[in-house]
Amino acid sequence: MRMHWMLVVICPLIHEAYFCDPMGTTKRDTSFKHVLQMRSAFRTFRACGGASKLKAGMSMNWSNIECHQQPGSTECGYYVMRYMLDIIKKYRSIKDKAKWFGSKLAYTPEQINEVRELWATYFMDNHL
Repeated sequence: MRMHWMLVVICPLIHEAYFCDPMGTTKRDTSFKHVLQMRSAFRTFRACGGASKLKAGMSMNWSNIECHQQPGSTECGYYVMRYMLDIIKKYRSIKDKAKWFGSKLAYTPEQINEVRELWATYFMDNHL
């Protein structure tokens, strides 16, 4: 596996970030490069004035979220898109993060096909 998709949900106003890894392989020590990139993005967010309510010097709290796991080695992009769809459609608040997924079961083919169809429709309607 050369490339792998994962979702990082960043909540700068409460200093929290969540890793959603469809392969379940992300560990704090193995994703250090990603943490550094996110810290850089967080500093940029602060510098651009997007953090007027943030307390200076507070660090981000990074955690892994239990999420649906892909059955093979090629579905990660669809899984990340499905994570985003589920979060936006079902849970409007970060307070619901414990309910985001709560399962390591694979998505059903119907759930993945829904994402494929939504993306294909969007692409065809807006870019062709």
